[in-house]
Amino acid sequence: MSVLIDVHRGQYEPARQLTSDFYTNLRRQVDGDYGSLFTAAQRETVRSLLAERDELITLLAQSDPAATERLYSVYSTYHKVANNAG
Repeated sequence: MSVLIDVHRGQYEPARQLTSDFYTNLRRQVDGDYGSLFTAAQRETVRSLLAERDELITLLAQSDPAATERLYSVYSTYHKVANNAG
């Protein structure tokens, strides 16, 4: 989770870019026509993460230290879902 290291170092722009890429890939996985690794219940959890995208990206763009806890929460939730996938 290099994004968390970036934020702890105060490197918000690289963290913003990585987070944006994470959300883009997550959106593809949830909305893709080719199927998903996630069950329906897992996709609902992932969609709740997607709902936080804009706010988190804004925090990072503003170099707001509050982004650290939000990032941890998002990646922690994703890790739990991904480890229980398929």
